[in-house]
Amino acid sequence: MKSDGRIMKNAKGYTLVISLLLLIVMSMIGLLAVNMAVQETRIARNYEDSVVAMAWAEAGIETARVEIIKSPDPELTGFECDPANVATTTHYYPSEADPKVRYCIELLPEATRLEGDNTDTRSSGQDRSRATKTYYYKVDSYVERDTGGGTPVIIRHIQTMESQTRFTI
Repeated sequence: MKSDGRIMKNAKGYTLVISLLLLIVMSMIGLLAVNMAVQETRIARNYEDSVVAMAWAEAGIETARVEIIKSPDPELTGFECDPANVATTTHYYPSEADPKVRYCIELLPEATRLEGDNTDTRSSGQDRSRATKTYYYKVDSYVERDTGGGTPVIIRHIQTMESQTRFTI
């Protein structure tokens, strides 16, 4: 089959137009891929920050647990959770100079029982036979996480604990 040139006469510039359209489509696909990669990085960073903040909140709980165990005063005066007086009742971990987490300890009323606590089934596993008194505490540990958006996110970890005074042998 011979071409007399009439078919290609009106096709001048189509190759350029098609090449430009393909370039635009490929550029859009590339921009979309870069945008998705940036979003995935942000999601991963937020998740990592959340995990670290929760670990700090749990560290605050553990620090409060140590305070409960080593305190000679079972009522833990000075550790209460007083929102009106945060400056004197809030404690910091690892230190006040470098506060990663804040925590406070609230002594619960004597009548308070931990979930699942009854005379037949003990959830804490502590032996009551030698206890003189059981104290119940609520520990409130929280971390402020900066999201970069201006409003910090507060991660709180609240736990109830019990401690017993014992007869001396």
